[in-house]
Amino acid sequence: MRGTNISVNVFDDRIEIVNPGGLPVGIDKTNFGKESVRRNPIMADLFHRMRKVERVGSGIGRMREFMKQAGLKEPVFESDTFFRAIFYRNPEYALKRIPKTTRKSVQKTSRK
Repeated sequence: MRGTNISVNVFDDRIEIVNPGGLPVGIDKTNFGKESVRRNPIMADLFHRMRKVERVGSGIGRMREFMKQAGLKEPVFESDTFFRAIFYRNPEYALKRIPKTTRKSVQKTSRK
């Protein structure tokens, strides 16, 4: 998609990564996170040789598991003409300082 860029937006409670173009051909909501399609085979092969990625497409599942282990909400993935990944942050690391009395109730709420 020309005329637009990938953006990373940092908020107090979350980080949103927005990628123009939606899901690649061959991936839909039913097989998202279970199957993998390489958009750029050259880059994918390069990162694989550097041992920075694997080929099986396990990244979405690992992200979900790591967020769960950290006691954070599961990430949200949305797709239309843009693909959006939303990762919820620990209130402890919010940009704005939350008073300690409020922080405990926010943490309890965010773990649900």
